[in-house]
Amino acid sequence: MIFIDINKFIGNLENLSKNKEFDKIKTLTHNFEKHVLDNCKTEYEFKNLIDDLTLYSDYTLLNTLLVREQYPNFLSLGTKKSFNDMGIKLLDNAKPILILRPINEEFVSIKKDNKEVIKSINDLNRTELKQYYDKDNQDIVFHHNNFIKLERLKVYDVKDTTMNKLDYEQEPLPALFFSSYDDIYNSFVKALYADGYKIKYTEMFDKISFNKDDNTFSLKKGLNKKTHLLLLLDTYTNNVSTNKMEKDMLDMVISRHLGIDKDGVEYDSFNKWFKQQDPKKVDHLLKVLISKGRKFTNNFNRFYEMELQEKQKSYIYEENDLYDDFNFSIN
Repeated sequence: MIFIDINKFIGNLENLSKNKEFDKIKTLTHNFEKHVLDNCKTEYEFKNLIDDLTLYSDYTLLNTLLVREQYPNFLSLGTKKSFNDMGIKLLDNAKPILILRPINEEFVSIKKDNKEVIKSINDLNRTELKQYYDKDNQDIVFHHNNFIKLERLKVYDVKDTTMNKLDYEQEPLPALFFSSYDDIYNSFVKALYADGYKIKYTEMFDKISFNKDDNTFSLKKGLNKKTHLLLLLDTYTNNVSTNKMEKDMLDMVISRHLGIDKDGVEYDSFNKWFKQQDPKKVDHLLKVLISKGRKFTNNFNRFYEMELQEKQKSYIYEENDLYDDFNFSIN
């Protein structure tokens, strides 16, 4: 694999950001994305990249790729302070990972004498700051951010900390490894609702229809949960995609994380598509995988974990209930 000089690359982006040279920043980042994809040579590397983009990080596309370049097979990231706040220390040989964060100046709207004044948060006095952070006070509210520059930030992987390995080394398994379609269906529906969609069940002839005006899926009553879930997945990914590759990739991302046995996008077909595309289209595809694929799977995992915990509580309660009719006390 051909490595790039990360320090130099990040330094170039920092300098360009200070001068607001956004077109040059886009060109550099597109070239970096191309570098990463060019160095995916096998099916395993391709699927590993997609998994990293859509599951392991809440960072931007650029920062996720920067992390992968410096620390392959990362798990969970944090700053030194964030780990310390949890009572976790960095190991002596912990490897710093460089990412970029935007530095913004925040402006607020201040109501005074029936007039609105726009002011930098840095210029607020102590009384005004107290008003701003008072949720019930609407005299000073957020107005907008002004981008100032990009600045490098050091983060670390959980594997380079004193956290017990048992707390992080087990990789998340697909939900269908533990549960049935009936068990995961509610979590899937909640993830759709979290993304702004609604579902209703009808006696219609078609199995599914979708109304774009109010983002509502209409499902035929009486179908099993597996059929409903697969119909919803297919219609959802079709709606949020702008081309077939985006739809197929989103299908693959969500299916892999749920454990659905479904044909995914093969590396050879993606590679062929990638080499024929403008860098902007490739960038858009990767960002769709993060904004939609990552968001959906993270929401699903969150709801599924809650459902699982409730199910376990119910199971424990039912087990304990078995002994209610017996008296084990000694008189």
